[in-house]
Amino acid sequence: MARTKSSLLANMTHEIRTPMNAVLGLSRMTLKDDLPPPAREKLTKVYEAAQALTSILDDVLDYSKVEV
Repeated sequence: MARTKSSLLANMTHEIRTPMNAVLGLSRMTLKDDLPPPAREKLTKVYEAAQALTSILDDVLDYSKVEV
């Protein structure tokens, strides 16, 4: 049971990481453009939130490896 749960967590984090990397990459690229301040502030928040979520995904993946 624990092995199945760990495998599921590992697969889920990998599946979520792919679109999260797209959010990070596209927002980082767009932040290099000349943006009006309100748009830059909003996109910066999106980028920082994506970084935080990626960190959580990494922690979950690490936890799932320890469980096996």
